[in-house]
Amino acid sequence: MGSRAFGRRAKAMFSEFPSGLDAQMKRTPYAAVGVAFAIGMLLGSRILRSVLASAVSYGVIEVGRAYVRKTASARATS
Repeated sequence: MGSRAFGRRAKAMFSEFPSGLDAQMKRTPYAAVGVAFAIGMLLGSRILRSVLASAVSYGVIEVGRAYVRKTASARATS
């Protein structure tokens, strides 16, 4: 399965998410329970929340550093 097929499946799933949530849960109840369980575990665990928060903050810092490097190198060449 290519990345385009995966992208199409993800887009189709998210496009019907707000309007057809109840029908989707009826079609795939185990998947819905699995997603709810995973979200509950992530948000219910203090340790996992802190790991997620630190990973997100690290990502934001790295994006900021890359932006500063890019703008600084663009100014230096101008």
